[in-house]
Amino acid sequence: MLKSDCLSATGIVCYNALGTSDYATNGITTANEIPIKALSKFPNSEYYNIWVVSEIDGNNAGAGVQGYAYYSGAGSDVDGSVILYNSFGYDPTGALGYNLKNYINRNVTTLDELVHAFNLKHTFEGDVNGTTCPPNSTCSTQGDLCLTQKRTIEMMEIVEQRVQLVQDKILQLL
Repeated sequence: MLKSDCLSATGIVCYNALGTSDYATNGITTANEIPIKALSKFPNSEYYNIWVVSEIDGNNAGAGVQGYAYYSGAGSDVDGSVILYNSFGYDPTGALGYNLKNYINRNVTTLDELVHAFNLKHTFEGDVNGTTCPPNSTCSTQGDLCLTQKRTIEMMEIVEQRVQLVQDKILQLL
């Protein structure tokens, strides 16, 4: 990865946000999101920012929101993804010792949030709380590019493999 001054950078920055309003109690929240992201964000015109956090909205890294992201074009003060630390990584067997939650140990939260960077919606967008299938007649406003479930799974598996390669590279840098 190259910075705009052409000097090498790892792109990995670690900050302790405990001094930021309410982070120690609730993690990242709507009220403290901008100051927390300001601690470590790279220019969104050159990088896609991912913040790995201890908790989101007071969930104590447990159930509930595992991550969230903004669609491309979001303001530079919030653009990027936020993911819980125990939802970020690929360790399906637990052999690597990442202590990930077993229902998201294949980087599914990261994959889910990254698709939003490409302005893709969830496949269930417009399902009226699960009571009907979305029509998917307008791909720009309904569902993930009107893909079939099988094709979506195939794409997720390909992305999962790529994310594993990136994660291995990051661990080599640490």
